[in-house]
Amino acid sequence: MVANDFCVLGLQCEILVQGIMVRRPTGVFCLTDTFTSESAATGTSQAVGTQASRAPISGRILLAEDGRFTQLLISTILRQQGLELEIVDIGTAAVMRALAAMQTDTPFDMILMDIQMPEMDGFDATVKLRSTAYTGPIIAITANSAESERGRCLEAGFDDYMTKPITRETLLEMVERYVRVERGDHPESADTSADEQATDPGEGLEPLYSSYAKEAEMEALITRFVDGLAPQIENFRSAANDNDFPLLERLAHQLNGAAGGYGFMPVSHAAAALEKVARNAARPEEVTESLKFMIKVCARVRKSEA
Repeated sequence: MVANDFCVLGLQCEILVQGIMVRRPTGVFCLTDTFTSESAATGTSQAVGTQASRAPISGRILLAEDGRFTQLLISTILRQQGLELEIVDIGTAAVMRALAAMQTDTPFDMILMDIQMPEMDGFDATVKLRSTAYTGPIIAITANSAESERGRCLEAGFDDYMTKPITRETLLEMVERYVRVERGDHPESADTSADEQATDPGEGLEPLYSSYAKEAEMEALITRFVDGLAPQIENFRSAANDNDFPLLERLAHQLNGAAGGYGFMPVSHAAAALEKVARNAARPEEVTESLKFMIKVCARVRKSEA
């Protein structure tokens, strides 16, 4: 027997869990599975957990996936590692929940986004989020294993992608790449200003490492990029102080193109957001806020995990 608690918004539909048909709403919901009987204790939950033990992970993940069995698999694996999970099954709900969490200063540490969903697919949902200056990690889940799919995902604004069928090892490696193992509070909750963070980038912030940090051949390149980031930020500040929005747009465009290539996609997304508002500088306060946010993201950048 499996007991399910749902925090819901939407219409009723049915989900088949271990042979039992359960009524549940569609749209936004929180999934909490409690395996209570002896058969359940030796079923899916334990089977998933029989792999090699890993360090617990603390964080919140939004899963946008309409496949019921995939929901159950991913939610079980991640919750076993200590992660909180919220599940939606349509792209519009993913956009709504991600933005709502960001606006209340409780952003998700990662979004796992299925490509094929009803109403709004993963591509459109991700493009929508990026257009609103959302900079958190978004990982595509796709059944298309073609190499061209990776380029299409990155172009849409995804940070990375996984192909189905998803294994426990692949899923946890992806999560650990973007969500810190045994991490503390969210970096966004640090009670410091963007200027203070830029002056003392290490204090109170969750480090941001390159997705290529473990690749030895990238080490020297990553070091050069990180070392050059502080002078670049000063160029941004100078342009902003002079109200030179064309220069600010150009600097943001350059950083947007470079940061992703060095494995710092959150920096790239923040720069892209600044580039957009600097180009349409009808509201200078938006430029100021976008610059502060970008500096905040840049202040988290580190050379390596060593």
